Amino acid sequence: MVYHCSISVDASTKLACGAAVLPLKTQTAGPAPHVFEGQDVVDEAIYLFRSNVLFRKYDVKGPGDRTLIYLTLYINACLKATEDAKTKDQAKKILDALAQENFKIPGDVGFALGGFMAAPKTGAEGELFRGYMKQCREEVSIRILDFCFKKDGTPDKYWYAFAKKTFMNKNLS
Repeated sequence: MVYHCSISVDASTKLACGAAVLPLKTQTAGPAPHVFEGQDVVDEAIYLFRSNVLFRKYDVKGPGDRTLIYLTLYINACLKATEDAKTKDQAKKILDALAQENFKIPGDVGFALGGFMAAPKTGAEGELFRGYMKQCREEVSIRILDFCFKKDGTPDKYWYAFAKKTFMNKNLS
């Protein structure tokens, strides 16, 4: 059974390209509303990653799921990018560069989730999506290192085993 986003999406939640712009625990600048306690969508994506990445199909139940799908694919890209890193510092440099890369958004040719997310109706919606996902990518890049590396700084083979998996037969690269 695939796991869905448990963060509630109501009428006041902004949407961008069909994905929810959910609150984040972050100090990074961006369009996301701030939340200071509890679990945010990045925590949830990391927590559910190892179970969700095993699925080839995902039945989208709402805009929160679209955000979760994107973050799951990004976490997979992070693991693949840092697979050969020997230290946490080396992986941090790789992930910082990955988070800052220019990436495709819905409507761009080659966007991995074209069937799940609609192209932006306006330029502002496209920029909201890009800004929010950039902020999420930066947060994932910061937080995932604590999971992928043990306290002694060596890679955790139980996390990196999932780098070989492909969620829904898609990848962001």
